[in-house]
Amino acid sequence: MAARKGRVTAGELAARLAADPVYQERFRLQEEERRKRSVALNTAQAPLVAELTAAGKPVHDVWDLVGESRPYPELLPILLKHLGRAYPDRVREGIARALAVPDSRPAWGALVKAFKAETAKGPKDGLACALGATMTADTLDEYITLLRDPRHGSSRVLMIRALARARDPRAKMAMLELSADPVLAKEVAAKTKRRR
Repeated sequence: MAARKGRVTAGELAARLAADPVYQERFRLQEEERRKRSVALNTAQAPLVAELTAAGKPVHDVWDLVGESRPYPELLPILLKHLGRAYPDRVREGIARALAVPDSRPAWGALVKAFKAETAKGPKDGLACALGATMTADTLDEYITLLRDPRHGSSRVLMIRALARARDPRAKMAMLELSADPVLAKEVAAKTKRRR
């Protein structure tokens, strides 16, 4: 099927780009930069990967644990130990997201402390997810206090889902209150609408 006048097919575009030396050089440089970042991240997290592997969970990087369907309670002390270390943001975010499992509930205090201290967006988002996964009726008041605090920025958006799922009347009241927060209003409205 011929392309309509003025339109370029995917094949034609690929051929043009393959023949374009400027594009090819830019692509080569981007790939080299991506490879360097990957090597740096792998080197940085090598101690963590080695400990996880020694504990019986061979992983390429910490992100392999994120979304793992089987629980890994034996790995949580390792992840907690590495949570505060000076890893690149991407590794720290992966550690925090790997801790976003119900088995991490005993580490609530450490997660809150890390969340309050964190300033980098990725790791703070990961910690917000971890707090959402570990929040209980006993920690709900502290969770709501964190949500109310605008110093925690847009990472709070990731905490709304857990609050919306809670059946506790305190959670419902907090959802109503947080609907006026300019950062959270849209997510609160979406979660409230879904529950109806």
